Amino acid sequence: MTFCRSVRTRRKSFLRSPTSITQTSLNSLNSFDPTEYSNPPPELDRIDRYFAIKDLEKAKKLAWHQGVEPPFISWNGLRTKAAKPVYTYYFENKINMNLIDDYISSEIMKTCETSISAEFMSFFDDIYGDFVEIARGKLVGISTTLHESMWEAYKEGFFPCGWKGEFPNGKLCVFFPVLASK
Repeated sequence: MTFCRSVRTRRKSFLRSPTSITQTSLNSLNSFDPTEYSNPPPELDRIDRYFAIKDLEKAKKLAWHQGVEPPFISWNGLRTKAAKPVYTYYFENKINMNLIDDYISSEIMKTCETSISAEFMSFFDDIYGDFVEIARGKLVGISTTLHESMWEAYKEGFFPCGWKGEFPNGKLCVFFPVLASK
């Protein structure tokens, strides 16, 4: 995934201890239970605040292609912009991201490998990359509007895959396999 590769190449020098970084990040992620993907919620009323994608191929296109047609905007571009304040903070405070990549990323990887259901397996790299980015921000107390929207969608069992309209006034696009089967 281009987004993850470009993010991993931006490493800085470190200021915090490995223990405080890893513990803080893991504690921040404890409220998310990826196993909820295999147990769809009984009601889908909360989907109304999102732009629901019912077609797997459309979800893939929105998530992976740079040249999406309006009213949608580039998802990779938007996620890259959301990550910028986090990277700026790490850079300005001389915090080494190697610690995150070495430990926290491997813990997120283990969780993803054991918890992502078959319906979402096409998006494994995206989910993993999103969780790493969100954890990096939560670790230092920086939470962008996009990352908060994505986090909420993930906690509800949806896969964020795009944005419809101008950011931040549009809607987060989410894919949910149960919707596709109805």
